[in-house]
Amino acid sequence: MSAGGLPAKTGILECARKECQEEADVPNNILNNLTPTGTISFVYEDNRGISPACNFVMDLPVPLSWKPHNRDGEVSEFHLLAIKQVKEQLLADKFTHEASFVMLDFLIRHGFVNPDSEPDYMSIIEQLHCTI
Repeated sequence: MSAGGLPAKTGILECARKECQEEADVPNNILNNLTPTGTISFVYEDNRGISPACNFVMDLPVPLSWKPHNRDGEVSEFHLLAIKQVKEQLLADKFTHEASFVMLDFLIRHGFVNPDSEPDYMSIIEQLHCTI
């Protein structure tokens, strides 16, 4: 997983590729599979006050044999987790809010969280796509 700010005059995919290379040393042949899947939007509060945010979400399939390596010092470590572990760690609040939102979006888009398995399904979707 990778994330970063969008500099002025930089395309979304260009920025995503750069962040993947900086934060996980993803080679170009793997980055060619980077696929935009949508956005998440939310409101957050920090020491500057309350602010809206919109994150572009992308999927990047990687070979199981490939191992990420941090290049810019912004990521301390990477973990390969099974879907069950991701769900458990989401419920235990082990991720940042933004990372949790992106993981929930992935779980929903790929059917791991659905209306039959999650009673709050509609509420979760609404919270991932708030008006900003």
